[in-house]
Amino acid sequence: MKPLKIAMLWHQHQPYYKINGEYKLPWLRLHGIKDYYDLPALFFDYPEIKQTINVVPSMIMQIEDHISSEVDEKILNLTRKPAAELNDDDKIQILQSFFICNEQNMIFPYPRYAELYEKAKKNDTGLFDTADWLDLQVWYNLTWFGQISRQSSELKYLFLKGMKFTEEDKILLLKVQNEVLSKIISVMKHLQELGNIEISVSPMYHPILPLLCNTDSAHEALPDDELPSPPFRFPGDAAWHLNKAINFYAERFGVKPSGLWPSEGSVSNKTMELIAEAGYKWLATDEMIMTESLHHSVNRLERFFPRLFKTGKGDLTVFFRDRLLSDLIGFNYANMKPEEAATDFINRLKYVRWEIGAHFGEDSLDYAIIPVILDGENCWEFYKDNGKPFLDALFSGLSNEPELRTVTFNEAADKQSINYLRPMNYVRAGSWINANFDIWIGQKEHIKAWNALHDARNAIDKSKSQKSDAVIQSAIDEIYIAEGSDWFWWYHDAHQAPNKHDFDIMFRDLLKNVYQLLEEDIPGYLNKPFGKISQKIITYPRNEISPDTTNLVETEWNGAGIYNTSLAMDAMHSTTDILSAVYIGNDKGNIYFRLDLKKEFEKGSECSIEITEPHNRTIEMNELNLAKNSGKILLTSISRHEAESVAFRINLKSNERIVNYPRSGYVKIELSK
Repeated sequence: MKPLKIAMLWHQHQPYYKINGEYKLPWLRLHGIKDYYDLPALFFDYPEIKQTINVVPSMIMQIEDHISSEVDEKILNLTRKPAAELNDDDKIQILQSFFICNEQNMIFPYPRYAELYEKAKKNDTGLFDTADWLDLQVWYNLTWFGQISRQSSELKYLFLKGMKFTEEDKILLLKVQNEVLSKIISVMKHLQELGNIEISVSPMYHPILPLLCNTDSAHEALPDDELPSPPFRFPGDAAWHLNKAINFYAERFGVKPSGLWPSEGSVSNKTMELIAEAGYKWLATDEMIMTESLHHSVNRLERFFPRLFKTGKGDLTVFFRDRLLSDLIGFNYANMKPEEAATDFINRLKYVRWEIGAHFGEDSLDYAIIPVILDGENCWEFYKDNGKPFLDALFSGLSNEPELRTVTFNEAADKQSINYLRPMNYVRAGSWINANFDIWIGQKEHIKAWNALHDARNAIDKSKSQKSDAVIQSAIDEIYIAEGSDWFWWYHDAHQAPNKHDFDIMFRDLLKNVYQLLEEDIPGYLNKPFGKISQKIITYPRNEISPDTTNLVETEWNGAGIYNTSLAMDAMHSTTDILSAVYIGNDKGNIYFRLDLKKEFEKGSECSIEITEPHNRTIEMNELNLAKNSGKILLTSISRHEAESVAFRINLKSNERIVNYPRSGYVKIELSK
């Protein structure tokens, strides 16, 4: 029996948070102790499993900084400060910041942390005494440790103690944090030397390469979009990010990387040339890029065969990410039992194996590879126990499955496999998100940001004859950081987070630094936010309503509460989004639900409202719940039973796409009284 090869890539990434010597946000440190060490360390338990870990060099740079010096970081400074010395401003900042995590999996399982969370809802610092502040300082940092890191005796002690922590306990905690961060690079390097993993890279500061080469490339997918004028065209910057990533990696790991996950899977013809010229052997992008790039009718199974891509600067092997399988891990399996999720995934892989063999013949399995590529950090906080039970079940199952074999991408990029289908020499510019660049350049805020970046980049070029090489290089370094994708990501309306405004501030600070280094006046527009004020994901009902649940009358929903699922994205973006908003209203006797879909409700689709308050029940939604004259709006109601709030989750399935709103836990809405 020929096994089907599975190539899995876990992308580890954080933007460069160190601006003017200060780390503005804590996510590099916190994900470091939760994900960057734990995921590779888990692979020691499964010697038969081969995996690929993708790292962004600027992330590694920040890890090195954390373990070699006492970094200046806002949240870390608030943790270090003795609880008895906290001032009023410190306390307000702690209440705003020390509960930013997944409540369901990182707060509620721990009684003392949950108690502090409930107390913090009253937004009154006077309710906390010194012991409360100290316990909160410890718990926010403690809950971020991954399941493998937690096996240290020091952390077991802190978890068992649970409360009444001392300043000495806190010092111990921070010491263990640094020890875990110190092991990240060495554990990955060791696993690569053993042959268990391959480490691939993304460009240095994670820019969208096609947009650096030419922002007009966005028109290839969306020809009617408004774009920056003049275009941002600095292909030399894109080449710098690619070459710097290779050299940075080689200095740390002793060899040059073979593979590249271009930031957000973004490619264009120009970037393919630059990638080949830089010396990469393989790269990966999304299956939709393949579909949009090939002019002949594409069989969906073709995405399972790597392609030879010919450029004027050399040849590349290109893999096309399987969207459904990747998104199932990233967005859906967190809500299933670990064993059931792992079994479902393995059965899907075996079905694909059967499909390929049935269509192309058994010998085609010598060439086929399923590329599964996803975020290797943000998804795990939606899983119980940081995803370890699921990964244990998955890797154990794959280790014992004769029909499947895991490989690294470099192993899969052999000459035999890439010659099965005809080569490519053209790719339509796009990313893994809908095969376009809308997330990074599709809105007015984006255009402001790109224009500001263009002005600062041009200011450097105009100053080259007047300024020293050292000054010019320092200014260019600020530009390289500002070219990172994350600043533009957070300008999009679809992405909301408590720290969203910080990204706007950091981006503008980077551009201000350019002008200060050049000793030029800072443009006034850099002193005003480019982005909108974050929109509310949840608004509560303003007044009682009694709408018809068989027909939609818009005015009958005036005053209803809204759970705006289109704004409920965060650092992860799902291409399987189906629902745009849920309206919730009530009168004295009933609670009313209205589900607005992004497309018409298809036959065979499944939808349910899983309710935990005011009573446990599940409502199955189907064609009978469709509002008259509308194929996109579902209506229903339940008895109120004098409840003051309703807690629910929406579960949707369409064409094998399973989406839960929210991804974990439940939305709780206070009803109108």
